[in-house]
Amino acid sequence: NSIRNVTAASVQSHGIAVFSGGGTQTLNVKNTIAVGAPTDIHTGASGGGAAVVSATNSNYATVVEGGAGSVTPIDTAGNQSADPIFASFAAGDLQQADGSPTIDAGADGVSALDLDGQGRVQGPLPDIGAFEYDQVAPDTSISRRPKNRTRSARARIAFDSTEPGSDFRCKVDRKPYKACVSPLRLRRLDPGKHTVLVKAVDAAGNQDPTASVARWRVLRP
Repeated sequence: NSIRNVTAASVQSHGIAVFSGGGTQTLNVKNTIAVGAPTDIHTGASGGGAAVVSATNSNYATVVEGGAGSVTPIDTAGNQSADPIFASFAAGDLQQADGSPTIDAGADGVSALDLDGQGRVQGPLPDIGAFEYDQVAPDTSISRRPKNRTRSARARIAFDSTEPGSDFRCKVDRKPYKACVSPLRLRRLDPGKHTVLVKAVDAAGNQDPTASVARWRVLRP
């Protein structure tokens, strides 16, 4: 049996448990986070059985071996024991947070998408666990803007992001960037040239490096 790119976390039981009552039961573990209470990985065997956990490029810090069998020693075979950092373990949000040692610490041979349907391998290597830490900046697009030349002192600018749930920052003319929502409504515009820059910022804090731009001129009445 095998598991890969799994986040096995529990506050009431072991993260991963393998038991055998006869014969050898082997679980191959790859790119997996195991966090449990009281033990991350627990094995047990009886009746001449053996329980084996063969782990590579995974994260676990505590092991209990009961009876015959073995668990790959901590901090060998690409495994790590430093605590993973989650967005909110208490709230059940097991997305990796910035600074987690599990980011870019996995091995090749993973699925194309993570549990959220997000593309794998966003850095130099895939992440350990069920979720890939988002390192890809969103792309911003402006879907509605003023005509190039208008006599209206008002403007309505609508925009969107390639990543649903993104926040936005807007810069109007010479003013600094500040938080904004679509559509951006402007009033009392002076005659002359006007420019609005818009950048999307995704939930992981990645900001579009290239702002989308709307430019137009307000004519004198």
